[in-house]
Amino acid sequence: MDVLVSTNQNIGQYYMAMRPFSDGAFPATNNITTGILQYTNSDVGGLNNSTITLPLMNDVNAAYNFTARIKNSNVTQNPPLNVPTDIDRRVSIAIATNNNGEDFPLNPPVYNYTGELTGFPPGTSLGTRAVVLNYGEAVEIVLQATNFGAGGGHPIHLHGFSFYWVGTGIGNFNNITDPMSYNLVDPPLINTIQVGRGGWVALRFFADNPGVWFMHCHYERHSSFGMDTVFIVRNGTTVGTSIRPPPASGMPRCPGT
Repeated sequence: MDVLVSTNQNIGQYYMAMRPFSDGAFPATNNITTGILQYTNSDVGGLNNSTITLPLMNDVNAAYNFTARIKNSNVTQNPPLNVPTDIDRRVSIAIATNNNGEDFPLNPPVYNYTGELTGFPPGTSLGTRAVVLNYGEAVEIVLQATNFGAGGGHPIHLHGFSFYWVGTGIGNFNNITDPMSYNLVDPPLINTIQVGRGGWVALRFFADNPGVWFMHCHYERHSSFGMDTVFIVRNGTTVGTSIRPPPASGMPRCPGT
């Protein structure tokens, strides 16, 4: 994600500081990085980095409050986000792996995802977990973190699309009240989202790229555990909205084969 900084403050020197955020069970390197933004003609010196106060590395509330302030500056090119509710699809990738035998559930079971899960069967099974979408369909995905295993966050990536990050929150997603807090004016347009520990994110995109597209956690071990799925986007009604057919002469061969 690119970030735009507007130099609209009083002339002077300003510290820019950051530290990692980690919501997992395993400790991360707690490094702090600092830099100085200096306006032209400002006085040199006078800054003291001992005055910098940063949240704790595992401060979930601080992380959510910060990321919720990220906006999209290119709002003039955003498509309309108030999509009709009859073509919305809500999916939870974190709990779909606990369903046996059926395809990816569009209405997954509801329970206390972020509560005490002792005795809850966390096992996964091999199978097809695919979501089929019509070309041009408006899609909403809610990704819900759970307390399975270490209960950490998940960087989720979608191939073939960028999506609008319209909502985020802590705890269990509420399908009635939480959509009221969505940012449908200037949400970030990205293709990877961090689903924080004990929280949820809501994404929207239009299925205007026909093909088979992989969605998965970027932690390889999580993907191998089954935290992934496939979106199959059907062809549209024109050649320009359909997958190109293979060459008439067959697919080209690699040299030497």
